[in-house]
Amino acid sequence: GTVLGEVCWCVSHVTALDRASCPIIAVDAVPKIGIPLVDRPDKPAWGAGEPICAVVPSAVSNAIFDATGARMRTAPYTPDRVLAALAHS
Repeated sequence: GTVLGEVCWCVSHVTALDRASCPIIAVDAVPKIGIPLVDRPDKPAWGAGEPICAVVPSAVSNAIFDATGARMRTAPYTPDRVLAALAHS
């Protein structure tokens, strides 16, 4: 089945085309997230969302690996996926 927040696709196209087949978390269910902005005028600019998509999953995956020895290779990191990774570590 579809995992909350995960886009399902086959080899050629996305298969989850509506909210019923690809559920997303509701705004009121999202935990509060604080994202500090760092003034780095000497560095190239990034967009508003790209750093989160590129850095956060890698950091969480590495934290899980450091704590447990289990490698997480597919996001979102659901309890079932974490337990499966733990079983294979």
